[in-house]
Amino acid sequence: SLSLNLRGNMEQLSGMMQDLVIEGLTVAAWVSLWSAFASLIFELTSIITDTRIYRRIASREVVFKEREQPKVFQTNGQAKNSIVKVMQESLTN
Repeated sequence: SLSLNLRGNMEQLSGMMQDLVIEGLTVAAWVSLWSAFASLIFELTSIITDTRIYRRIASREVVFKEREQPKVFQTNGQAKNSIVKVMQESLTN
């Protein structure tokens, strides 16, 4: 819009310099907008894919389950809380 507003309003410059300034501003505007257009075009498929995944997650029912209490094992008459053993059991099963 700046280049359109300047057209004909720069009487102090010659016609060729006016055209040069106006074209320079137009090119600068296109260059500054190009990164936004490029990211929109090239990242659009990933944005659509992410949106579909998020919609699927949002539409699922949330179910809460109670955890089991950690088991206490007896080893040689000594009781110890064995989270490691519970994990080992779950890995072997």
